[in-house]
Amino acid sequence: MAQAVNEIFDSHEENVDLLMIFDRYKGAEAGAALSWESLKSRFRSLANVGRYVVVGTPDQVEDMIDFIGNLIPVEAETFDEEISD
Repeated sequence: MAQAVNEIFDSHEENVDLLMIFDRYKGAEAGAALSWESLKSRFRSLANVGRYVVVGTPDQVEDMIDFIGNLIPVEAETFDEEISD
């Protein structure tokens, strides 16, 4: 996923908005958070993301996103579930 996000950053001059929907989230792939692509996408997101919306995360992840959203220049929001019309 980090490689795809970095490619999006490379192809857009303006900030991008990210929507992530987790379906039965069971955690990250072992070691994925420490890969170069993952670390690069995280640092680049500080300057390249306008809004960051996450749906369906466990409570502890939601708390972390809400906290970090107050510290970084990205509008971060979390939702328990998708709402469909």
